[in-house]
Amino acid sequence: MWRTPDESWTSFELIGGLAPDPTEGKLRWTPGALLSAIDEKRWLILDETNRGDMDKIMGPLLTWLSDQEVEVGRSETHGGEAIHIGWGEDRQSTVVKDNGQQRYLAGTDFRLFGTYNPQDAQRVFRFGQALSRRFVVIPVPAIKPGQFTQLLEETFPDLPADAMAAISGLYSAHLADTTTALGPAVFLRMASYLLAGLPPTPPDGDAGTGGDTEDDEDTPLLPELLAEASAGKKRDAK
Repeated sequence: MWRTPDESWTSFELIGGLAPDPTEGKLRWTPGALLSAIDEKRWLILDETNRGDMDKIMGPLLTWLSDQEVEVGRSETHGGEAIHIGWGEDRQSTVVKDNGQQRYLAGTDFRLFGTYNPQDAQRVFRFGQALSRRFVVIPVPAIKPGQFTQLLEETFPDLPADAMAAISGLYSAHLADTTTALGPAVFLRMASYLLAGLPPTPPDGDAGTGGDTEDDEDTPLLPELLAEASAGKKRDAK
């Protein structure tokens, strides 16, 4: 299960909370992304995690992240069942009702992932020590230029050779400086953008094509399309 936090997130979106029940006209417990993932026996991946204030959002879960069971709410405003989150001994996650409690138990196969880009870590929310030490941080470096070229060729086999070389060169140039290093996603999007903007290659032997000529060696409008694709990515980054 994928979710993307943002600055509006609270523990309600991640854990859950009381929300109006339109059928009965009262407040009832509504599970958030984490409890829904446990109930559905799925992993939870928080993409671009630091777009939300995780210290605030995950505050009620710090005890749970230390392998203990914790109460996170109640099923109704007055009384109702206590909502607990804990850890089970089985591989699969499960939800059980026991002695007036509704217990969401993450199985041994359950995983909670968070992704973020360290390049913008100083411009968005930061993780406090209490939260950071409860996760294993796994840096994922950008792939090498040769690996990127191979990926580009496999992903876009119809991309003209000069466009392939130009995008590979852009990737290598960015990777050469730690302040501009980027992963391959932006450059793969450039290739997709170029293919969408280029005219289809006519099949060999079509009438009126006249066969290969010297003018066919270069991709039409390649500099303009590359510049537009690059400018678009810069606008998206702002």
